[in-house]
Amino acid sequence: MHDCEAVNVSQVAIFGVGRLLLPRPTLKGLWQGVLLLWGAAAIILPIIRAEGLRAVFAPWLVRSPRARVSGVTRTSSRPMLAGMENGIRAVD
Repeated sequence: MHDCEAVNVSQVAIFGVGRLLLPRPTLKGLWQGVLLLWGAAAIILPIIRAEGLRAVFAPWLVRSPRARVSGVTRTSSRPMLAGMENGIRAVD
């Protein structure tokens, strides 16, 4: 999910709650609004836990990932050489 999609999901949920409660709030509308916010939280919270709060709502504050990490590069998903079981090889 892109950084803007989490914000969009929360905005749509809040808009939906507003539509349920206007022009006059009812208990049924209030309960449906709670369920709507609960469903939106079930979508957004795992993303925030996995990527972090800054990465979701302020991606310009997060550093971009490095291309190489600790001398290991990624090869194709189907290794052509014997001995490369998982498709990762060390860089010399």
